[in-house]
Amino acid sequence: MWRVKVVAGGFAAVLAMSLVLASGASATNPCKPVKGVSPCVFGIQTTPGAEPEPLHVGQDIQLRLWGRGIQFSAGVYSFVCHEALFGGTVASFSGGGPVFATPTNSFIGTGAGGACNSALGPALVTADSTDWTVQLSLKESMPGQITMSDVLKTSTKQPVTIASVYTEAAASPVNCTWIAGSVKGAAPWVADEQIGGETTAQNFKLDRSASNSPLCPPSGKMKTSWQFSAAPPAGGLAPLVAAIG
Repeated sequence: MWRVKVVAGGFAAVLAMSLVLASGASATNPCKPVKGVSPCVFGIQTTPGAEPEPLHVGQDIQLRLWGRGIQFSAGVYSFVCHEALFGGTVASFSGGGPVFATPTNSFIGTGAGGACNSALGPALVTADSTDWTVQLSLKESMPGQITMSDVLKTSTKQPVTIASVYTEAAASPVNCTWIAGSVKGAAPWVADEQIGGETTAQNFKLDRSASNSPLCPPSGKMKTSWQFSAAPPAGGLAPLVAAIG
């Protein structure tokens, strides 16, 4: 399951990605045709304006949650992180879009020492994302209007889990764990621009099987800003983009 742990009253998370279209989809990088337009290919753009390089299984990727990062609203137990980075690889292609596995993670929070923010004070954030996956897709919602979507879920079919520990001076820690089946985001697709978007007001409920403190609210909502990058053969990171030919 995807677990975000907030320590000391805090907030968490972030992401990034890129797609591209070629004249023909390869066996290693298929892309399901979008209604009314050509088939597409997801890839990276090492040179602005140049032909994107198709993604391949095993290629390194980075998901960046940025801008507002992760904003979790649950009354006084709300928390926010400016940025979070998740590393992983292209695991497969499903319905023509890439599926990313993210076995490693790191966080960059707002505030001193990498801490995130909450009304109860700074928050140190960690995540266990060993079973976490993200799937991208393109969809034509109306003629000429194409939407990029991402779905955050787990490869084990367990819920996406956010666990937070809030601490204040002269007060006992408050432990809260919220869960959601999956988290979805979407954004208008723009050809050859780095893939990114927003996840707006996704609902989480308190995990009744967890060791929660009596003060935890029964539910909360999470928002994120996300973006993807991928590693070219020469190393480093380049924008993950999509192109329609």
